[in-house]
Amino acid sequence: MALNDTILNIGANAMRTAMAYVSLHTAVPNGAGNNESNAARQPSAWAAPSGGDLTSASINFSGGTPNGPIRAVGFWSVSSGGTFYGYYPIGAGDQVFNGSGQYTLGAFTLAGSST
Repeated sequence: MALNDTILNIGANAMRTAMAYVSLHTAVPNGAGNNESNAARQPSAWAAPSGGDLTSASINFSGGTPNGPIRAVGFWSVSSGGTFYGYYPIGAGDQVFNGSGQYTLGAFTLAGSST
């Protein structure tokens, strides 16, 4: 039998609590979270988990390099330093800071699965 949504949501809730901050990365980060952009980390915007999935609302960033690249969103324990929990690649399309160094990360979902 596969795991049910109740236990998947318990796990997703723990991850939601741990991944309290989000960063933008100019290249795919390594296990230590390198390639972090100049934009300050922002508090995460996770909704309550559903079906084991975590969904984030849009998050606004500023302070990035004007017209600089964005390749991944990183997940951190705190606003500076702390524990890096991994990353999610940013899809095709708008992958640069605007001319003022701002970027809006659109809503996204990290899908949980029992298989």
